[in-house]
Amino acid sequence: MRHVLVSSIFILLLVGCNQTGVSTFVDNPEKPYPSEEAIENGDVVVNLDGETVHFDRFESFVKSVRNGKEDEVRVTKYTIEGDPIFYNLQFNGEKIMYTLDNTEDGYAGSGKGQRTTSCSGLRFSETEKGERYGLEGVRIRN
Repeated sequence: MRHVLVSSIFILLLVGCNQTGVSTFVDNPEKPYPSEEAIENGDVVVNLDGETVHFDRFESFVKSVRNGKEDEVRVTKYTIEGDPIFYNLQFNGEKIMYTLDNTEDGYAGSGKGQRTTSCSGLRFSETEKGERYGLEGVRIRN
């Protein structure tokens, strides 16, 4: 069930966040970041078959946010073609900086790049399919 839960985490992540920047990059000619390397590096890895590795690391991040303790986590989710999409979360004790990086996704099209948002916290809810996480707290900048 946890593999479904982690997949659900990122459906809601951008809701309630303020986009702070967009960068685009040239395609990486080397082979994308393989899941074996991501697992070895400690990423929370969501594979196509629904398997989630290191979910406990995501739970530790959630606990840190709830306790106001600085922490960061990277979630790497793989597309059907095997390309990685990175979800980087950094908590500084007050806000979460969330960066979506799909620069290695060969089918990202014109949306390829990095997008960073600033949020005030995590939202948690129970659904019939399990737990869902999202980011909340828009920081409006003038």
